[in-house]
Amino acid sequence: MSKENNKSIDKKMWRTQVWWVPIVVAVIGLVGVLIATFAKPNNNTPTPVPNLTTSFSYTVQVQDANSGESISNAKVTLAVTSQVPSDEITDGKGIAVIDIDRDKDGETSRVTVEAKGYKPYSQYITLQANKLPDIILLEPE
Repeated sequence: MSKENNKSIDKKMWRTQVWWVPIVVAVIGLVGVLIATFAKPNNNTPTPVPNLTTSFSYTVQVQDANSGESISNAKVTLAVTSQVPSDEITDGKGIAVIDIDRDKDGETSRVTVEAKGYKPYSQYITLQANKLPDIILLEPE
């Protein structure tokens, strides 16, 4: 074989052996872009979360005063100062949830409960966000 044929064969072998190099370089570059795009800075500073809630819930559970059984279909009314009274009907577990404007937190309100076969209930309460539910016991008529 001549020297020219050897050089030609050497060039062909070199080209066939390194065909994967551009692919590896492209993958490494892509990984770098992905890391830079999706990596979050680790500065251990918590991101403040704005308080977007404009209301809180007042939860009432209505029960029979004698048996302790839940009373469903009782009408719970909450009358808050300068706000239209809110009505809710208790569910099968005797629970009613009424949403209240956050700016009413700490104000006095009147809660009334009416249920068929029971005496009406009425009481003044102080509204408090994050308070446990009230249990209201109704006396049978």
